[in-house]
Amino acid sequence: MSFKKVTFDPNPMPKKKKEVKPIEKDGDDSSEDDGFKISNPNRAKPLQKTSPEEANKIIKEQIEQDKKDRKQMKLMKEGKTAAAKAELAKLDEVRKRRDEAKKEKNEEDKLRKEKEMTAKGKK
Repeated sequence: MSFKKVTFDPNPMPKKKKEVKPIEKDGDDSSEDDGFKISNPNRAKPLQKTSPEEANKIIKEQIEQDKKDRKQMKLMKEGKTAAAKAELAKLDEVRKRRDEAKKEKNEEDKLRKEKEMTAKGKK
């Protein structure tokens, strides 16, 4: 008995060559392919050239924003802002609920132990 060697081609269709599209140089980091928008966050964006005056203005604005942010964080830590007060009120409520639940659990444990002790004493 002789066997024929059969080869299996998983893709019997002829291969098509992929079309190469030219790379766009407009600085846009997204492209459209078959109706889907594709973006590459790792693509380097061209640097914008700014004058020294503009750079100084940008730096000053960043410094001012950082100062505002630090002041806001300080007020939040001290609990002087409305958001901080609301957060502290929520935390107090949670603490109260936990304390009540802990007390109830302790009482239930005491009752259960007493029942166990009385059940052992009756035997």
